[in-house]
Amino acid sequence: IHVAGTNGKGSTIQIVDEVLQAHQYRVGVFTSPSFTGITGHIFINGETISKNDFLQLLNELLPHIQLLDGRDNHPTEFEILTVIGLMYFSEQTDIVLVETGMGGRYDTTNCFTPLISVITSIDYDHMGFLGDTIEEIAFHKAGIMKKEHPLVIGKVTEAVRKVIDKEANKLAVPVYAYGVDFQLDGENVTIKNEAISYDTTHLGLLGVHQKENASVALMVFTLLQKLGWELETNYIKKALQQTTLPGRLEVIHEHPTIILDSAHNVAGVKALAKTIEN
Repeated sequence: IHVAGTNGKGSTIQIVDEVLQAHQYRVGVFTSPSFTGITGHIFINGETISKNDFLQLLNELLPHIQLLDGRDNHPTEFEILTVIGLMYFSEQTDIVLVETGMGGRYDTTNCFTPLISVITSIDYDHMGFLGDTIEEIAFHKAGIMKKEHPLVIGKVTEAVRKVIDKEANKLAVPVYAYGVDFQLDGENVTIKNEAISYDTTHLGLLGVHQKENASVALMVFTLLQKLGWELETNYIKKALQQTTLPGRLEVIHEHPTIILDSAHNVAGVKALAKTIEN
C-alpha cells in the first residue's frame, strides 16, 4: 500500500499497521523521516531492522551503488534506503506499507504497483520542489496512482479533487473519496454501502485530524476485504483504540504537561493548535 500526502501519512500507516498486525499478518513499514537513526525507516511488525541485517543488505547492494557511482549517476541516501527496505521486506512480509518521501510522482518510492494507493491530504509544503500552487502539489501527489488500482483520498478541496480526478480518469483508477464514499459524522466513521460504522471516541491518536486519518484507514480496510483479505470488525475496533505514534501529540510528562509533536508545516501546526485548544 503506497501512501502520499502533506500530512497524516505516518498516522494513517500506523493505524493500518496496527490493525493488520492484530490479524497476525507480518507487516513491513517504510517511513520517513526517522526518529531513531538510519535503521528507523524500516520496520517489520513494529521492530526496526537490526544493524546486522541493514549492513548485510547494504553490502549486497554496494556493487550496484559503485556501478552507478562509476557512471556519475550517484544514488541518493534515500534511494539506497528505499532499496534496502524493499530487499528486507521481499521474503519476510505478507504486506508492506510504503510512505512517500516527498511529493509522489517523482518520489523514489514510486517504483512499484500497490494493491491500493492513498493520498491523505494536500496542502502547502516542499514548495521549492513541488510548486507554488495547490494544483501543482496535487499533480505531484496524484502521480502515485497506478492503472486500474484503487485510490483512497482523504479530506481535500474541490480544486485538488479536479486534479486527482483528471489523472484518475487517464488511468481508469477507481477513486474512493472522503465526503463521498466515506466520512466522519461526529464521532462515527461511516462507509457508503456498508452496514457498519466505527466509533472513534476512544481513538488512541488524539485530535480531530486523527479521526479523519482513521476514516481513510477504514476505507483501506474495506477495500482490502473486497480484495480477499480477512479482517474482522472487532479486531479493527480494538486496534483503533490502541494505536499511538511517537511525536504525534505524544504526552511525555504530566504536572506540568509536556507534549512532543512533529508538526512541520502550516496545516500541521494549525491542527496541533486546534487539538491543544480542545
